[in-house]
Amino acid sequence: MAAPRAGMVVPGRWGQGGRSSLFSGACPSLRGDRRRGFGPPPEPEAGVFSPSAQSTPSPERLGSRRSPGSAGGTNILSGLLARTPRLRWIAHAGLAASEPGGAPTRETLAEAVRIHVDWIELDVRVSRDGRLVVRHDPRLPSGHRVEELTAAEVRARGGAVLSLDEAVEVVGGRVPVVLDLKGPSVARALGGWLARRRDPEAFAVSSDAEADLHELRRRARRVARWRTLPEVPDGASLWVRTLAGMAWRRRDPRGLVPLASGMVSAARAPRQRRHELLHVAGLLCRRDLPHQLGRLSGEVGAAGVVVAHRAISPELCDAADRLRLPVAAWTVNRLEAARQVMSCGVGIIVSDRVVPLRLGLAGYGD
Repeated sequence: MAAPRAGMVVPGRWGQGGRSSLFSGACPSLRGDRRRGFGPPPEPEAGVFSPSAQSTPSPERLGSRRSPGSAGGTNILSGLLARTPRLRWIAHAGLAASEPGGAPTRETLAEAVRIHVDWIELDVRVSRDGRLVVRHDPRLPSGHRVEELTAAEVRARGGAVLSLDEAVEVVGGRVPVVLDLKGPSVARALGGWLARRRDPEAFAVSSDAEADLHELRRRARRVARWRTLPEVPDGASLWVRTLAGMAWRRRDPRGLVPLASGMVSAARAPRQRRHELLHVAGLLCRRDLPHQLGRLSGEVGAAGVVVAHRAISPELCDAADRLRLPVAAWTVNRLEAARQVMSCGVGIIVSDRVVPLRLGLAGYGD
């Protein structure tokens, strides 16, 4: 393949001799030659890395895409970002999409390290006895929720579910880790876990719950907080109320059309209900989210936002640029979706299919 030309985003692998960070340095961007803070919240806090003043020239379009931003930073974890402007990858759920319940194993985590992703996401839940475990889905095959059982019972009924300590030990500090909060009571337990660690800068936390991010802000101030958008309600009835409210606030009857379509699809395919409802939520909030981004990020001191890929738009990325917020698109598993979010200006992709997408995007922009 021909060498990449100037201004092209290269979906590549880690650079040599450094580690990337979701939490400090500069944000990879597909727009303009600029730098953005890519670390802990912008307000001054004791012991927290604060991004230095950075220039912000206007974005420049290259065809349907935007030129990549230069990266830089002073934190030890931002070496990669200071070298190569390219697309970044987050391994969704520790690459455990094919595992029961989305629970990563030692093998899937080792694979995520081996393929040189930039960050590994771990979905964190808490058991009834207060143990932090790593699993994407809330329910076990028995029908019990994780928080209803002790850690030993979770393992007995749900298979080889790793504790957070075990999962982090497998990663071994070779890749920064994003801890995505799942379920009730996780923020308190996770805040205590992070406060006891000597390497809090090696982690970031993400959640769609404002209260959880405030809790972590109090308990682990040195850990970067990322807000997940749109908010993902827990429970079908709450989903219906939330989405209906979103459509009503738009004061646009057309907003009810995708809502009704998504509800019908979800009813016909219960196993896909969450996927269908997220699709609807993304469609409904796509127009309004750029205008709400400043408030949603500011109220939790967010270092960045992780946005459902159907809610990504050029306007959202423009708003994020003005706020100096990095944007990651989740969960992108199709090539056309990856190209779409890249064309809007996203420089970070959360995916279960990192290697296939990298291969498919290898010539993108040529």
